[in-house]
Amino acid sequence: NLPYDSINDFSPITLVALVPGILSANASLPVLSVQDMVQLVRSKPGQFNYGLPGSMTSGHLSMELLKLIAG
Repeated sequence: NLPYDSINDFSPITLVALVPGILSANASLPVLSVQDMVQLVRSKPGQFNYGLPGSMTSGHLSMELLKLIAG
């Protein structure tokens, strides 16, 4: 046991990094929103892929979060 609460005993003091994210799709796809894209991907399992700059990058983690939220 630690002598402090790692969640409540610390305060943020600075922003370390700010990384913008981009989600793009081919213009021929019939989607106008992220919700449309999620519905399209769900309706055609195994037919879509995505690319990332590398494992455990901010883009990778963002996509994993989107997959988690979208189901």
